[in-house]
Amino acid sequence: MQQAPLNTFNDVMEDLSNKFARELKVALMMPYPFAPGYSKSRSAFGTSPKIASGSLLESISASYNPNSQEITVEMLDYWIYVNDGRKPGKYVPFDAIKKWIKEKGLKGRNKKTGRFISNESFAWGINTNIKKFGIAPTYFYDKAVENFEKYFEDEVVKALDIDMEKFFDKLFEKNIEQ
Repeated sequence: MQQAPLNTFNDVMEDLSNKFARELKVALMMPYPFAPGYSKSRSAFGTSPKIASGSLLESISASYNPNSQEITVEMLDYWIYVNDGRKPGKYVPFDAIKKWIKEKGLKGRNKKTGRFISNESFAWGINTNIKKFGIAPTYFYDKAVENFEKYFEDEVVKALDIDMEKFFDKLFEKNIEQ
């Protein structure tokens, strides 16, 4: 098979990196069951995308460097917890829970009286639940990789002689500190 010109190769690699970033965003926006716990030992209370403020979604980007022939994927550093979940046994940062409650516009209620409770009490209850049950993984990154594989079956990519192994050898994740 004849090798494609370098500028075409670079264009295809840039396009593929953009498509991978898009796949990550699509996978993150899928509805996921909420509150089943890490081992999914509880029934879910509904489904919702894993988006509160949108900051993780907005932080996702991918770029191709033609000089090093590397693709860099950037996203906020907590993506790993969204992807892999959180096992029971530890509290999460309390301020993060309070921020999440505010961004979601949630209000907690007392089960017995039905009255609203403070965000502090609500956050404590959620945090206790997370410590007890954990947070179910989404595997959004893994799903994006699976969905992305279809692009490698495209005839254009085959003509450029790019294979999946070569691409993922050149893929680096870069966490963005908040």
